[in-house]
Amino acid sequence: MVKKNINPQDMPLPNNTLLPEAPLLQKAPLPQKDFLLRKWANSRSNEIALVNEDEHVRWEVLLNKVIALSESLNEMGVAAGDVVACIGKNDDFLVKIALSCQEIGAIFAPIAFSPREIIKKKLDSITPKLVFEQQPSGEWECQKQDRFVSPELQLAISSLIFTSGSAGDPKAVAHTESNHITSATGLLSEFEFKWGDSWLLSLPLYHVSGLAIFWRWLVSGAAMSIPTTKGWLHDLRFVTHASLVSTQLKRLLDSDDIGLLKRVLLGGSHIPNTLIDGAQNRGIDTWMGYGLTESASTVTAKRTNQKPSSGKVLPCREIQCVEGEI
Repeated sequence: MVKKNINPQDMPLPNNTLLPEAPLLQKAPLPQKDFLLRKWANSRSNEIALVNEDEHVRWEVLLNKVIALSESLNEMGVAAGDVVACIGKNDDFLVKIALSCQEIGAIFAPIAFSPREIIKKKLDSITPKLVFEQQPSGEWECQKQDRFVSPELQLAISSLIFTSGSAGDPKAVAHTESNHITSATGLLSEFEFKWGDSWLLSLPLYHVSGLAIFWRWLVSGAAMSIPTTKGWLHDLRFVTHASLVSTQLKRLLDSDDIGLLKRVLLGGSHIPNTLIDGAQNRGIDTWMGYGLTESASTVTAKRTNQKPSSGKVLPCREIQCVEGEI
């Protein structure tokens, strides 16, 4: 097993010229399809794509960084259909790994920090080609695995997300890129998020709700902000959109400084009417949704009101009631 320490700041960067649409990696030609990152790099090259601490990264610059990282992954043996596992928290490197997996056609498998025996079970179940693990310093250590599944069996898969494991050992749910795009498009047909907006990546990418934010960002061509070291309450004041639970929204309203925030997707338990009224009085449009890992996130959604329901079924979803159960 080969180990290599990866510092995001040390990744090679190409020059500022956008590379052509032709395949970039000689060892593993890229699938012939339109990548959302390339779409926005071509049509919105000078617009802000990603905010990380005080760095505002344009779409064109982000594409060039992803191209460089994709080439590095390819040199380490990653090809279309291979699994790249990442154990750690949200940061700019993790976002770029997710984008690089799309460029190569590899499978992005984010994993939460857990006891070693749980992580080993997860890795054994998905047999990755590479494993990145975030260190306390913030750097990422890479381990090349000796065992991995033949990529021919997995070319259609884009991501592997582990369920909570409430009914036994955690199991990985596989989604295609089309699953993620369809999920994002369905929500955005009701919940407005467009160019000029920014969504805080407040939920981890190893959870389907966090990965859903990532895909809504790509589908919309808006901006996404990575949480800073200053805390989520500070970060919320500099974005227009966020995914929160009721207690977080209450803390924000109690702080008397909502900043730029204008739209919130709420999850979790019952949402008090007083909280809904308080948000609306401050100009925050609040929504609630219900989803699950197997459906690539949100299935139903609605603008919050005093009617007890989970909202309507979003486009491109179907539900069925069997003996009183959905």
